[in-house]
Amino acid sequence: MNKRLILALVMMVVLMTGLVAGCAAPTAPGAPAKTVTTTATKTITSTITTPKTITSTVTAPASKEVMKAQQWDCIIYWTSVTSFHDVEKQKAFDRIKERTGGLLDIRSVGMGGLPIKAEDLLRAVATGELAMCEASGGYHSGDYPMLGIIDVPYIYTNKLEKRMVYEACRPIWQREFHKEGIHMLSYRPGFTLALATNKPVDVMDLKGTKIRSYSLGSAKIIEAMGGTAVPIAWAEVYSALEKGVADGLITGADAILSTKICDVAPYSYATGPLHGSLFITVNLELWESLPKDVQNIVHEELSQWVGLDLIWSEKEIPRVFDLIEEETGIATVWPAQEFFDTMTEKVAKPFMVEELEKVGEPLATEILTAIEQALGRSLH
Repeated sequence: MNKRLILALVMMVVLMTGLVAGCAAPTAPGAPAKTVTTTATKTITSTITTPKTITSTVTAPASKEVMKAQQWDCIIYWTSVTSFHDVEKQKAFDRIKERTGGLLDIRSVGMGGLPIKAEDLLRAVATGELAMCEASGGYHSGDYPMLGIIDVPYIYTNKLEKRMVYEACRPIWQREFHKEGIHMLSYRPGFTLALATNKPVDVMDLKGTKIRSYSLGSAKIIEAMGGTAVPIAWAEVYSALEKGVADGLITGADAILSTKICDVAPYSYATGPLHGSLFITVNLELWESLPKDVQNIVHEELSQWVGLDLIWSEKEIPRVFDLIEEETGIATVWPAQEFFDTMTEKVAKPFMVEELEKVGEPLATEILTAIEQALGRSLH
């Protein structure tokens, strides 16, 4: 393990210590719990107690507030719970259910499992149509332009910087999201993006090559490489690559392996960039309806999940390209510095200007200032 990685891990641990306190947004002391109608497996009214069957070393505190049993769906970006991130998140949800005696039951739902499109998830959370979802700038900057700023490609040099930027922007986002009826719960490390294709390509010249895009940012990267961006829903990507509707895609490096995309797009390129921050959101009214001790349980378990995710990401993601090579027999291509310099000039700088204009003042300057202070350098 090199010195940079060791330093990054040490700093990750330091940042993680403030996660629970940083995410929490407690209700006012003595405020009564709201009555909310939710989809639940049972309609009992009960106080929070630790059932005898719980084996966790941490027990749920008794609550003086009355809570009705609730079942929440949390839509994730993948079609099934198979990635390390999603498996460990569901384990956290299961611990929440156990510690609340079954009163809060959260279920991960793969994309396509409910009739809500990826780009509509946050809006569905805001209206209460959906309890929870994963969110990122890539999918939701159309409705919430402030998310587009942090999702500008090639503004981070490592995952520690990305985390620092998230922590700097989180209070601003939380304030603005509360106006929309959304509460931010937890950060997720996201992933390193890569290009995977069904034929060998030159990343500096993708002329005549159709690459699946999922956001404005990914489309700009593809166009800067000289390719044609083709928007395709994630659930249709594998089939599109098989049928030649697309020649490749930009996605998380780990997803290329875990979803078997490498079977139909075996040529991989470590183009980056580091993906913008992803986070878990919940309907604000639902969140505020929970007793304070239940909110604390949610924060504790999600914080544990984030910690595991951060460590896994730093240790395992660098190995993904080696694993892809083992699977396909084709070595990953690592672009020269010229490629990243080109992406900075053609994508990062002009894209940042565009995203700031969409947000408008004074919010744009507030967010940009927070990011630049966190990174210690100018982005424009």
